[in-house]
Amino acid sequence: MIEKRAFQRVPLTAKAILSRHDADLLGRLDNISRGGALVRLGHPPVPLPECSYLLSLSVDENSPPLQLIVEVACTYSLEIGLRFTSVDDETRERLELLIVAIEKIKQNRDMHYKKNRLHAVKAMNSTTGLPHGVIVVP
Repeated sequence: MIEKRAFQRVPLTAKAILSRHDADLLGRLDNISRGGALVRLGHPPVPLPECSYLLSLSVDENSPPLQLIVEVACTYSLEIGLRFTSVDDETRERLELLIVAIEKIKQNRDMHYKKNRLHAVKAMNSTTGLPHGVIVVP
């Protein structure tokens, strides 16, 4: 399947509230990008496609929530794909810093994993007598 998103999503769990007029829909943010997010709602109703909502994300207890104007891009049961339609400069900067920090953590974790895996393979080669370069994947 070809990826159609303009921005890569990063995993992030946070409390999410979708608001429209006097109704609030509570859910959990699963991932976010520079252009959208995926939210899982706790229960119906599901937001209407192509309607504007205010998305409030409580990412950090010490910071005010990120607030973005969104519209529903797609729905699958209680999973809602959201597209950001209006983001002020301060929120865009906070969002960018957040995504960069998550990407850096993911990159460090991946590098650490690869390094540990390489050490394990080298140790296996020296202790099991397997030919050098043979990788045994459990």
